[in-house]
Amino acid sequence: MLKPTEVKHINLMPTNKQIYNIYNILINICYTLDMSDPVLAGNYNNDIIKGCSCGISSLRINSITSDGKISISLCVYMHHYQTGDLTKDSILDIINSKEFKEFRTRNLNYQNIKECQSYKKLEVCRGGCAASAYWYNYYLNGTKDLFSKDPYCIINNKKTNNKPEFKKEKILVHQNYLCTWIEKPK
Repeated sequence: MLKPTEVKHINLMPTNKQIYNIYNILINICYTLDMSDPVLAGNYNNDIIKGCSCGISSLRINSITSDGKISISLCVYMHHYQTGDLTKDSILDIINSKEFKEFRTRNLNYQNIKECQSYKKLEVCRGGCAASAYWYNYYLNGTKDLFSKDPYCIINNKKTNNKPEFKKEKILVHQNYLCTWIEKPK
């Protein structure tokens, strides 16, 4: 799924129908190794996921800057949500920063996400990918709001009863990291 980190991405984003048509095909021809994308998890009845993992079970250590700073982002798509400096700050101070708390607040207070209150799988989806929701609403409305829903939300779509066939594998590098689906052909 395209994360609209630039305004030009809005017009390149596939429609919800296109997204779910291709995932319905893929789910049937592949084993699912990991489904950490919260919107997909809600759609495909993967009740293991509990919202976006960014800033909660994943983070990104950024490259060292020309002035020697090494900051952390809560998500690879949230470049301006950088905080701290690993050369000076404790990792515990960084993950307890205002920026990390904002993401945890979104994930824990998912009932406050606009337009999601009636969704049966809200505890799984929790508004979807925070970065997608944030950037999409920022570019369309000019608002910087973490409490908006993911543009690939399925509330207004026909929900599938298709359940992915999970295959146990060794722990993968991207497992429960980012909003991803990892598969293995059957």
